[in-house]
Amino acid sequence: MDVGELQRKLSQRAIGEPQHRFGDLYSLLAHPDWLAKAYDRVKTNTGSQTPGVDGVTRTPFEANLEGHLETLRQELKSGTFHPLPVRRVTIE
Repeated sequence: MDVGELQRKLSQRAIGEPQHRFGDLYSLLAHPDWLAKAYDRVKTNTGSQTPGVDGVTRTPFEANLEGHLETLRQELKSGTFHPLPVRRVTIE
């Protein structure tokens, strides 16, 4: 599946037909190609080498990338995925 092409088509349809109601877009989030594309984009972000709010860096995640993405996929499909809160910094 060409994720970029499908995103382009969905975007064009949304702009061209604002009244159109899309069906099951959520299932696209759990598609292996979409998860892989999302990971590719995240790993290019600045700060992608620093630990997240859970203290895990990208390196151990990548050690079992397919397993982690499959676990995420199953949690998304079953509705059991719960994201962690973002890191907060208090400014005095």
